[in-house]
Amino acid sequence: MATSLCTHVPALFLLLLLLVSAPCNAGILRACKFDAIYQLGDSISDTGNLIREHPFSPFARLPYGETFFKHATGRCSNGLLIIDFLALSAGIPFLQPYLNSNALFSRGRGVNFAVAGSTALPVETLADNGVVAPVTNSSLSRQLDWMFTHFNGICHDEDDCLEKLKTALFIVGEIGGNDYNYALFQGKSFDQVRSMMPLVIQAIKDAVTRVVGYGATRVIVPGNFPIGCFPVHLTVFRSNDSDAYDGFNCLKDLNNLSSHHNGLLKQAIKELRKELPHATILYGDYYNGYMRLLNKAKFLGLDPNSTQKACCGIGGDYNMELNKMCGAAEVGVCKNPDEYISWDGVHLTQKAYQLMSGWLIHGVYWKLRCGENAVVVDQNFQFSLVGRRLTDSVVHFPSLRNTMADLWYPIRGICISDLGEKRFLFQFFHEVDVQRVLARTPWFFNNHLLLLHRIQPGESPSLVPLNLLEFWVQIHDLPSGLMTESMAKQFGAFLGQFIDYNTSF
Repeated sequence: MATSLCTHVPALFLLLLLLVSAPCNAGILRACKFDAIYQLGDSISDTGNLIREHPFSPFARLPYGETFFKHATGRCSNGLLIIDFLALSAGIPFLQPYLNSNALFSRGRGVNFAVAGSTALPVETLADNGVVAPVTNSSLSRQLDWMFTHFNGICHDEDDCLEKLKTALFIVGEIGGNDYNYALFQGKSFDQVRSMMPLVIQAIKDAVTRVVGYGATRVIVPGNFPIGCFPVHLTVFRSNDSDAYDGFNCLKDLNNLSSHHNGLLKQAIKELRKELPHATILYGDYYNGYMRLLNKAKFLGLDPNSTQKACCGIGGDYNMELNKMCGAAEVGVCKNPDEYISWDGVHLTQKAYQLMSGWLIHGVYWKLRCGENAVVVDQNFQFSLVGRRLTDSVVHFPSLRNTMADLWYPIRGICISDLGEKRFLFQFFHEVDVQRVLARTPWFFNNHLLLLHRIQPGESPSLVPLNLLEFWVQIHDLPSGLMTESMAKQFGAFLGQFIDYNTSF
């Protein structure tokens, strides 16, 4: 038998758990005051360059673009990409593709040089390694040439460029994935692909050095995705050996390739930071961002049964066939793309990109040297919580922010401010996120409890008393004769202040 009672215990006598939060991804990059964003990369970032090179590409027609734009823009998704969400957060218009002859770049708000299908290595270098680039010749080096041409057009001289670009954000990648994909799909072994990686990493490293030479002071270099989880790779490299798959039913050997690339890339970034100490060069963790989508699918509103199926596709266990890709006449689209991670088996849905962009922003914002990283919060505190740590231990504030991003997964974003006196203000941007956090209290971190209170109209977050916590205590194996209100009150009075009891749990 068991009984439960609710006690009101002074939290002063409790051990504490610490909770961390991340800054809001909805508009937080405005604090960085970026004047422009410049993007290099492949189909993960292309906003319309490839369809200028190849107008009959499937990316030039519906259903690509159907969710947000209601027409195809050249984006390889049903809607917005990570770069689009970054631009929204920074308060910058969507980046125009460089090859769009009708685009007006004179305002200097940035340009997108990424081309779907592009590679980190020039096509000649790939050919030397027995690999053909079948989609485009616009590799990373050509995109850098375009960038140089563009800067020559907007800068009066080198000093003018240095002045203009010091307030810009540069994103180099994701790039290199196609180098490996083309090699794998053309029959190269895993060892042969690994042998290409130093060349790919050096190409990316050279690109970062070059953009910093142009005047870049803040650069994000994203890593590769866990390709062993992608429907296209799962289809092509299907195995009858159950040991080939991990707990997420992803192909381990392919993910190991991605991890190896990312490890080399992180090392290259460390070297670049030493070589270019005046620039902030950050790694963008797409690999773990994608794994979070798989791990937290249901919590994030995704369909757990469709995490490795293409929304736009047909046939097979992964809803895709290589000879009937998205855009073909007989290929349909899922009812709700927001429940899917994969859009067409190769690229992600707008929803997946939105979630990943939020985590990317959380991961890099505090390292971007954005002034004091101060975020203006809603003074009405409509969706705000105030929390207090009841501990004498010192907690590193940036660590607190970053950890909370992983724990709470706020879909619409969250801002955190240090109010002093061990108090923190957590501002959300949607009621659903507030309720999700409150429903899962109490929260713990490092064996300490964080008291949370929802700020009511007229309350000051600095003055709200935070020294009481209501919770249920379950007492096991009581004789039935002791399961009475009188006994419950005695137990409650011993532990704290009695509120209520219940014997039906």
